[in-house]
Amino acid sequence: MSQKPNRQFARLIPAVLLVVLGVLCGTLLRSDSEAGVRTPPPRSVFTSGAQRSEKILREIADTLKRIDARIERLEKAQSKR
Repeated sequence: MSQKPNRQFARLIPAVLLVVLGVLCGTLLRSDSEAGVRTPPPRSVFTSGAQRSEKILREIADTLKRIDARIERLEKAQSKR
């Protein structure tokens, strides 16, 4: 019976040593730059309908302005003929 506790103790020592070494390595190798908290960029999925509509309407307005400028150039070129 005296051998059973010795075997359990012999199995316990390496396990405890591995845990202690793991904790020590983790604390020594940890970089402070990894510990910083970063805020994620705002996701466009969660914007309201009005915010999304405004962006789309601005894109449409820019496209129409470019089309108007092209038509104006075509009309000027046509009138010069």
